[in-house]
Amino acid sequence: MSFRLGASARYLATLSLLLSTGSCGEDAAGHLSPVADKVDRIESGVLDMRLSVSAVSAPDARIGFGIHGPFELEGPSLEADLTYRQIAGSEEAEVRFVAVDGRAFVESDGAFFELPVEDDPSTAEAPTALQDLGFEGWAADPTVVSGDPSDHLTIASPLDEVSALAGIARLLDDLEMKEASGLAVLEGLDADALERSVSSGSMTVRIGSDDLLRELVVRMRFGIDPSSPLAKVLEGVTGAELLFTVEIAEPNRPVSVEIPQGARPISELTGS
Repeated sequence: MSFRLGASARYLATLSLLLSTGSCGEDAAGHLSPVADKVDRIESGVLDMRLSVSAVSAPDARIGFGIHGPFELEGPSLEADLTYRQIAGSEEAEVRFVAVDGRAFVESDGAFFELPVEDDPSTAEAPTALQDLGFEGWAADPTVVSGDPSDHLTIASPLDEVSALAGIARLLDDLEMKEASGLAVLEGLDADALERSVSSGSMTVRIGSDDLLRELVVRMRFGIDPSSPLAKVLEGVTGAELLFTVEIAEPNRPVSVEIPQGARPISELTGS
């Protein structure tokens, strides 16, 4: 379950988890690994992935991105209609990617342009973004907080922040979006430095009765103390918060994507 979509949205077919309230740890931990093992069985759905970083003192001044739309990977090539939104404070920019029948398109200012064959999205052989996350290892002390395995199950846990940041960083590398995420400031920090930079973290996971992931929510608070490598980078900021969510609605149900009408060659947009 992995794919490429042009130069900027790659391995976007991912998964899901959510949040609620209490039961017990060993059973909860036992649910996470089977769910992670079945990630490659999610072959279609509606993806909603978001990542943002904001200062506690200015929560509206976020940096990050969102990706939303239907995808299907069951055929020989990807079918998807994904909108990528870049967020930088009050500024937002949006790009739409459409992949269908082995062809790929990008929308700009209401007009569609077809990408060349070498950028055509396809099911790739590289590890999927979700498999690289390793989210089953992020839970420090998981607890079943609501639901029943025969229906939907929600698991909550304090976060192993270092493992979570490493997994999110791998995802951003796969998507070529580390700069857009606002997390480039963490590049090169070792585990000890990361531990000193994060004051708290939590994760919640919602699992369907089919053991497929429905939603993942990760929250992290960065504590900017003088010993933290982030102190100089975020000088004058009392702290920062990270929110990372991945949700897939209607997993493994067919989706419909249509070829955009009147698409023009990408050369008309790039001038090359």
